[in-house]
Amino acid sequence: MLQSCPSQGGNLLLNIGPEADGRLPLAASNRLEQVGRWLRVHGEACFGPHDRISRKLPPITNVGFWTLRNHTAWFWLARAWPEKTLALGGLRGQIIGATLLHDSARVLNLEQGHLHTFIHGLPDRAHEIDLGIAVLRLEFAEMPTQEFPYAYCYY
Repeated sequence: MLQSCPSQGGNLLLNIGPEADGRLPLAASNRLEQVGRWLRVHGEACFGPHDRISRKLPPITNVGFWTLRNHTAWFWLARAWPEKTLALGGLRGQIIGATLLHDSARVLNLEQGHLHTFIHGLPDRAHEIDLGIAVLRLEFAEMPTQEFPYAYCYY
């Protein structure tokens, strides 16, 4: 739910309630702490004025989710991990930078072709310990789009 709500223009409300004495249940408290740690690192992909109207990028692909604000797009690697290389089909717009939000020091190499964009240099696994959802930030020179029928992403 955390990944699909922002990509489709929604807000996620967590339905938790206090115990009879006013304390939060331990299970709810632990989950909120996990989500809070994840949001401290990845919150930019969730919060703020995202482009939820133009649908320049489809909110959901076969392997992940998109959020978009101006010339920055976030690809949520949520369905499966691509290992070393991610291929994004039909992506239009020159990418000027790519980073993983939880590992911004990692060097990612870009290979942009006519039908596919390849992002090389990803780690073997996500290494995102709290929720298991890694987010890739892509900086574009202009507003990106993703065209069909080539919008399939694969590894």
